[in-house]
Amino acid sequence: MTARLLYFQGYECAKMVKSLKLSLPEVLFFGIVFILFSILTDFEYNLYEKTGRLPSLLSLLERLIYGVLRTIPYWLYYKLILPALFEKRYRTFGWRMLVFLLLLDGYLHYVMYGLVMNLWFLPETMLVSARKWYNSSVMLHFSIVYIIRELLMVSALGYYQQSVRQQHRLHELSQHQLQTELDSLRAQLQPHFFFNTLNTIYSLALHGSAKTAPLVARHADIMRYILYRARKRRVPLDEEINFLSNYVAVESMRFSDNASIQFETQGIHNRLRIEPLLLLPFIENTFKHGLSQDIQAGFVHIVLVLLENELFLETRNSTFPSTDKRGTAKGIGLRNVSKQLSLLYPGQHELTSQCEETTYTLRLRLTLQPND
Repeated sequence: MTARLLYFQGYECAKMVKSLKLSLPEVLFFGIVFILFSILTDFEYNLYEKTGRLPSLLSLLERLIYGVLRTIPYWLYYKLILPALFEKRYRTFGWRMLVFLLLLDGYLHYVMYGLVMNLWFLPETMLVSARKWYNSSVMLHFSIVYIIRELLMVSALGYYQQSVRQQHRLHELSQHQLQTELDSLRAQLQPHFFFNTLNTIYSLALHGSAKTAPLVARHADIMRYILYRARKRRVPLDEEINFLSNYVAVESMRFSDNASIQFETQGIHNRLRIEPLLLLPFIENTFKHGLSQDIQAGFVHIVLVLLENELFLETRNSTFPSTDKRGTAKGIGLRNVSKQLSLLYPGQHELTSQCEETTYTLRLRLTLQPND
């Protein structure tokens, strides 16, 4: 029991010591406020008010030593007292602050001046000055105005660092929420896609079609892409377009030569990335609404063009009297991909559609990012 208690006490001590560490920006802040400002004040005082000369090396040494020693209590305030205020533990902050102010006078009197006056290697003038302040009978060994000013500056640093940490946490939470939502949308999309393709294979197998074996092979490539490559957040653009080409080839096997199916690309390369499966619902819907299973007729024309870092997609397909007008009723795939576009490309995409009597046209402009 004792060993376990010592372990937890040691853990808490180690945790406290770790919390006392300062980052480089914090070290620079304390150095500027308690050392550099003090030295610059000495320069200004000597140049404009006192002798008109630069401060001596003795004066600079004195400012440096006292600056370092004065930093210590404010560093403890910054690390041990101020966090209680940000955590809204006001009672804890209040009594810690009271203890800090009571101990500050003793530290400045007995510790700082007592330490300096015993550093025998310092100049005699500095030792005499420290001994004078150590033996003084003043009630307070610090200026209340200066203390308030320095506490406010240190508190401002703490507030800034707290804001930065909160922004970082909010960004991480936002990214996690975005990824969770995208994963959910993809989980809805993939079963929808697999159902359509397997249904095609089943239909061809029932009729003993020679297209069945090639269709299964292409379907295996598509599944491999979805199961392995599509797990990444982004994939090279040429891989995604190749996947869509396989999908179009699979869908084309379902229809006779009476159906006009075209898939064209221009300027596609691997130097840009895109979210996997993002464009698939648009392609799916051209086949779903553009070709008739009954008369094996209709047309689907798909064009993908890359200009610099902008990808343009245009799909055109025929419409039939029994087809729902997608301007008013969107399928689950289009609803999902529209939501993904708003999440992934806010202000970086434009989606328009036009439904005429015999033709449905959809256009998408998408600004892509280069490879990392």
